[in-house]
Amino acid sequence: MNQNDGASQIEPSVAEADFAFQQQLEKYGRLVLSPEGNSMFPLLRDARDVVVLVRPKGKLRRLDVALYRSERDEYVLHRLLYRRGDQLVFCGDSRLTSDPPVEEKRVVAVMTDIYHKNRHISVKRWPYRVYAHVWCWNIRLRRLLLRVCYWLAKHHRHSPPASV
Repeated sequence: MNQNDGASQIEPSVAEADFAFQQQLEKYGRLVLSPEGNSMFPLLRDARDVVVLVRPKGKLRRLDVALYRSERDEYVLHRLLYRRGDQLVFCGDSRLTSDPPVEEKRVVAVMTDIYHKNRHISVKRWPYRVYAHVWCWNIRLRRLLLRVCYWLAKHHRHSPPASV
C-alpha cells in the first residue's frame, strides 16, 4: 500500500489493483467502479456515476470506453478513437488531445453500462451511441459542446469539474 505524504487516504499499489480487478472479473464476470476525475465529463461525473465493465470479447471497436493500464502504471478509463497499427489511441471525452498509444494487451475491461443518478444507461442503446458519435465527430465541435456543458453544469447547481 502506498500512502500520500501523510494523507489519511491509502491507495492500493498497481499490483494490488491488478489483483483485485482480475479477481472481480473472474468471480463476478464484471467490474463495478465509480470513476474519479473529470476526463470523461460530460458523460461521467467525478465520484458520482458508476460504470460496469467486462472483459473485452474480441477486438475493441471504435468509440468503446475501456479501462486500461497506461505506460505510467495508472488506470485510465477513456474512449477508443482509432487504431494505429497494433496500438490503440484513446481520449477522454473532456480532452482535446489524445492519450499516447497503448498496446491492446494493456486493456483490462470495456464499459457496458453506466448508472447516472441511479438511472441505467446501456452503451448498446441508441441515445448513448448518438452521443458517442456526435462527441467524437469533430474536435472543434467538442470544444464548443464542452463550453456549453460547463456553462450548464455551473448554472444548474451541479458543481462542474475543473476547467479543461
